[in-house]
This record gives sequence, structure tokens and C-alpha cells, in this order.
Amino acid sequence: HIFSVTEDTDLMTIANIFIEHNFRRIPVIRDGKLAGQIRRRELLNKLSEIFKHVADKSNETVHLYLSAVADADKVPL
Repeated sequence: HIFSVTEDTDLMTIANIFIEHNFRRIPVIRDGKLAGQIRRRELLNKLSEIFKHVADKSNETVHLYLSAVADADKVPL
């Protein structure tokens, strides 16, 4: 089974796909055709930017551990 997302798929859904299936890339589909791909690293960089922006506004440190979303027995070491 090939997993894909659309341009409207939210970041946490994409993160969950990466966690559950340990993919490095996921195709992005627009109108039934390949529009591009999102890489795991791109997603992590974007989430890092978002949370850094939140931390800058609140003057607090924000840490994001995506592995905490998955079951402990499914997270690779």
C-alpha cells in the first residue's frame, strides 16, 4: 500500500504517517497526479520553525518529541 497526502493534509497527520510507517518521503497528490513529495527532514524543520516561533512569542522553551505520539514499542531506537 502506498501512502500519499494532499496539499491540504495537516502537519500532524503527516507526522503520524512518518512515525507509524518510518517512511523517509511521502508523495503529495493534486487532482490525482503527483505534485511533489514531502521528506521527513522537511517536516521536522517546518515543525521546528513553528515551535521556535511560538517559543519566541512566549519567552519559553518548547521541545517537540514526535516519538512521544507513537506507542513505545513502535518507535525505532
